[in-house]
Amino acid sequence: MATRYKIRFERDAESDLRDLWTYIARESPARADRFVLDLVGRCERLADFPGVGRPLSGARPNVKVVSYRRRATIAYELKGDVLLVRRILYKGRDQAALLLLLDD
Repeated sequence: MATRYKIRFERDAESDLRDLWTYIARESPARADRFVLDLVGRCERLADFPGVGRPLSGARPNVKVVSYRRRATIAYELKGDVLLVRRILYKGRDQAALLLLLDD
């Protein structure tokens, strides 16, 4: 049976989700609720299939990224039995600059 990882969101990822909700909610709070809940669900499904992401060049070797609806990028890594969501970046933000922060 495959390993199911525990999910943990780093503070930066939680902040990204709040910022994303605020950005979308300017036009529609209901749409912001749906999008963020679906995005969190996508992160949770990574616990079952963590290999779907691709390595992130310029970051630590174990950091992977996966796209969500071509509007967001989820950066995560595996640490033991934990899938750590590092950042959640929305399309239109300077993702390259933000992702460089993952190389700490």
